[in-house]
Amino acid sequence: MLAEGVNLHRANVIVNYDSPWNATRLMQRIGRVNRIGSTANAIHNYMFYPSDPGDAIISLKKNSLIKLQSFHSALGEDTRIYSHDEMVHEFKLFNADVRDETDRSLELLSEVRALHETNSALYRKIKQLPPKSRCARLATQAAPSSHTISYLSSPYKKAYYLVSDTTRELSFLEAADLFHAEPDEKSVPFGDSLQLHYEQVQKALAQYTLDQQSEAQEEKLKIGSKDNDAKKAAAFLREIRPLFDDEGRHTVDRLKQIVERGTYNQLADALNRISKKQKKEPSPSIKILEQLEELDKRYSQPETPTATKQVALTTADIILSETFI
Repeated sequence: MLAEGVNLHRANVIVNYDSPWNATRLMQRIGRVNRIGSTANAIHNYMFYPSDPGDAIISLKKNSLIKLQSFHSALGEDTRIYSHDEMVHEFKLFNADVRDETDRSLELLSEVRALHETNSALYRKIKQLPPKSRCARLATQAAPSSHTISYLSSPYKKAYYLVSDTTRELSFLEAADLFHAEPDEKSVPFGDSLQLHYEQVQKALAQYTLDQQSEAQEEKLKIGSKDNDAKKAAAFLREIRPLFDDEGRHTVDRLKQIVERGTYNQLADALNRISKKQKKEPSPSIKILEQLEELDKRYSQPETPTATKQVALTTADIILSETFI
């Protein structure tokens, strides 16, 4: 009962009369006592385990231990909570054994900050690189020869492509690993690879265009699904229009015009909800009209240029490209 939301920092003894199915409840109980402001040098945690015959049937002790161990392994912990069998250890920042994209992103951010603080001249030089900057580098195991990485950008999207016999879009972290170079690494002459570099960058641009077209088509499909909602809403308005007097019909006509313009998707959704409810539980026409008038007040406003979303294709700029030879 006191597992959440209660401060018990003046106590230092916990007696668990049960083993909860949800192992986090054990951690929450300790958290009531192990709080800022506690003056105790140690916290004593006592457990009443289930009986052997009962545990043989439901395996409660085993399950609790497994769940808590998974927390220790994933998040790190410096104390045992349930059993002396628990294996605990503390995690350090950027622990090499437990890494994810957040760790890598933080490392990159720290590296950029360190460069800014220790070598501001080089930082400014990198920042001021002109568009279409290119170079050739010696191949590595991660970046074999005859491969080109390109960073392309437009107001629509930013993308990284690795081109060889095939073209593959990279995540930011994958691209960062390939672009990464030690301060003492020197570029090499393109030589006969200059034509290859040009061709592979063009392949990256072509793939960028294809990907953009594909994404634009997906966006059109989403808009198309909204068009279906608008058609249903307009049909509902046509169906109920004869129920009202002239003023009510003017309200219906205004809403129908807004729906057909596609300015507000929320309006079509709201009308369709009214329609579904009306089919299940018919309401008097006066009640429906009140809801329509409320929608009319909310959505009968001048249309702004940003009210609708346009799907437009843009040409990508080549920001940076490198060929490994």
